[in-house]
Amino acid sequence: MKKKGIHIEIGIPSVLPLALGRVDIDGTVKSVMLGVTLQHPPIHFLVAKDKKMNIYGPRADVAHANALKFANSAGTEQPVEIKIDNSSPSMVGFGSDSMLALGAAQAVAWANDQDFENLSALDEHMQISKTDPLAYWAYQKGGFLLVELEEGPDGEAPSLLKHHTLKHRDHLAWAFVFHFPKVLPDTPESIELDRLALMKTAVSHMPLESGDIILNQLWPALEKDDFDAFAKALKQLIQMTEETFVSQNAWHIPFDTSSKIYEVFQSEDVPAWGGSLTGIGIYGFMKGSLKSQDVRTKLLKQVGYFSGQYDATVSDTEGARFTIKNEDLHYHDYKYPNLQPGISGPGRNKK
Repeated sequence: MKKKGIHIEIGIPSVLPLALGRVDIDGTVKSVMLGVTLQHPPIHFLVAKDKKMNIYGPRADVAHANALKFANSAGTEQPVEIKIDNSSPSMVGFGSDSMLALGAAQAVAWANDQDFENLSALDEHMQISKTDPLAYWAYQKGGFLLVELEEGPDGEAPSLLKHHTLKHRDHLAWAFVFHFPKVLPDTPESIELDRLALMKTAVSHMPLESGDIILNQLWPALEKDDFDAFAKALKQLIQMTEETFVSQNAWHIPFDTSSKIYEVFQSEDVPAWGGSLTGIGIYGFMKGSLKSQDVRTKLLKQVGYFSGQYDATVSDTEGARFTIKNEDLHYHDYKYPNLQPGISGPGRNKK
């Protein structure tokens, strides 16, 4: 366990579910989800012990509810103050609710001098590994992930089947541009959890060919750092997943800007694009940070500044990280690189 300090900063990435599949592992067909951990939009907590539970900042209601859930389940007594400087939006399908829940549990555990680095022990009280296995593993590992969607025969949490990270200079980075449209009034607040539950049913309708693409095309391309082969395989998987969702009457809530965004992606030769499986966010996948910034600029101009949020990012390579500080606010440990755009660090190095 790390040195105590009086403050802790927790930096948490986002996670984007990309596609579903059914893979044959040693003669057993497993339902899986492919996803990627992203540096943006990040969640940032500044945590301290306090005389009462005091949580404020964007999405403080979600963090507060989960902090109470952990405290009540774990029987902790020490209150905590959490200042949330930044948070990924809700309902867009980038894992905000689950990542906030794990971060809140880690913050309360630290305030009570518990082993806050033992995520599996913390999750016994939160059960994120079962409700959102992709977020659970992304929080720990970062990178690209292939996770099971189904629990084990004795109720074990879904496993992490494959994991890989990439570190590139900016001009070679595997980049994402995303658009978060304005949320329509009739969009359910529970859309992300509803979609996660739905996927566990919908994935059984995915063709077995999806597993062949994942194991024999996409993942080998990822390990060989072959962007073109990976993008080609990803495009096929996205199409299969969308067709499966449509067949189950479970695809995205429509909004006015989606067709315009796809037109920009097509005109800019973006090799793969789609919508988050768990929300209303849209993304494009491309090579090079300069390319992603250029596409983002074109989206702003052609789709409109007032149609929602736009950003560009690269994959995160470590998952959540923390910095413990002493009374002078000097570092005891440094595990939390700056996640601001354009700053060098894991997955985003200088050219």
